[in-house]
Amino acid sequence: MRTPEDDAALLESYEAELRGDAAAALDAMRRTFYVVGSRRPATLEYLARLGDSAPEWLIARWLRDQAYGWMMYEGDLRVGVAAKYATLTHGVPDLADEPLAAWFDAYAPRVAASDTLCQAFALYDGGGLASFLDQRASPALIDRAGRVREWSDAPLQVYELSGTEGEVLIVRDHASGREHRTLHVGAAVGNAPGDLVLGRLVPIETAPGLMFERRPMLLDRVTADSLVEVLDEDDPVPLCAELLRAADEGRLPYRPGTRVSTMLWSDLLDDPSRGAHQSHASYEDPYDDDPLGEVDDFEDGPIPGRVRDYMDAGLQRDIAEALCTCEMALDMPKVVPGSIGVLAQHAIYNLANPLVYEAARRHLVRPGDADGWEAIARCVPEPSRSQCLELAELARAA
Repeated sequence: MRTPEDDAALLESYEAELRGDAAAALDAMRRTFYVVGSRRPATLEYLARLGDSAPEWLIARWLRDQAYGWMMYEGDLRVGVAAKYATLTHGVPDLADEPLAAWFDAYAPRVAASDTLCQAFALYDGGGLASFLDQRASPALIDRAGRVREWSDAPLQVYELSGTEGEVLIVRDHASGREHRTLHVGAAVGNAPGDLVLGRLVPIETAPGLMFERRPMLLDRVTADSLVEVLDEDDPVPLCAELLRAADEGRLPYRPGTRVSTMLWSDLLDDPSRGAHQSHASYEDPYDDDPLGEVDDFEDGPIPGRVRDYMDAGLQRDIAEALCTCEMALDMPKVVPGSIGVLAQHAIYNLANPLVYEAARRHLVRPGDADGWEAIARCVPEPSRSQCLELAELARAA
């Protein structure tokens, strides 16, 4: 049961974030309740480790999440309105008015907690981000966040993915045909050149000057063409109606905004129940009455030989698996040179976990690894690039 002590610790955690003190925010968070499967602990741990070296785009994304966290904490009515819009993409049951209202009252908190469309409607269409930056955010943290004040004016648009060049993702506006060079932190992984996505490009100080505000949503061409016609409207309903129509016709999944949630530092999609940043037993699908997956079966399944080697060396299974992903990023491009861009994103996603990084410092700094780490470094931005270059230096010294 929620207690006054819980409320005090939660407020303490949010206020520490305002000051930019991720370590204190994490400490207070651990003294109270939080959503099972939340990525916030891993985010705060990562930011605490980076300290003042965190890049400005990462601080800007942190402020974005802070803004929505405060809206949720304070019961901002704009979140409730945004949840009504986003729920349209989930498919609404055919019920009479009274039971439908009861269903929505029970369902809306799930949407508010996990649907990125709901967050976008509240932060951008509803003005929540601008309000937070003007009224609540720390000026010192805003100063570290580059061009975050301009994010509120960035429109949601349809883009075509054109390809990657090192740490740059090239996209083309589907309506105007204009090409944009953007910072790549994983949005292209799992997609292909020519794919169409719905996303928000925001200005950053880091070259090349733009990035997706969060991982964009994959679209089919019919929906992409339809959305170009409605995205200029102030009302989110036509957007949601097009996404629902695509789901009803089997072109897109229902609740698409719940399927692009990622870590703060990466746009790489990952199964949150099977990752090096979270214990296997901690994830629960908010749209399922039962936990996602059979954890015991997964843990007892066959263990690949290389994973077993690292487990025999003392690593936990999830860390051993993450280390194997990094090792593949070092070795596979020697056989398939074009794979380096994708594998580099998977490697740095896992290296963000300090246990994986320390394991890499012990096991993946063999003399032949230096070139591989330098190749990965050329495909990724800071702070991941420095990690890879440090590993390359250790390998050359081996």
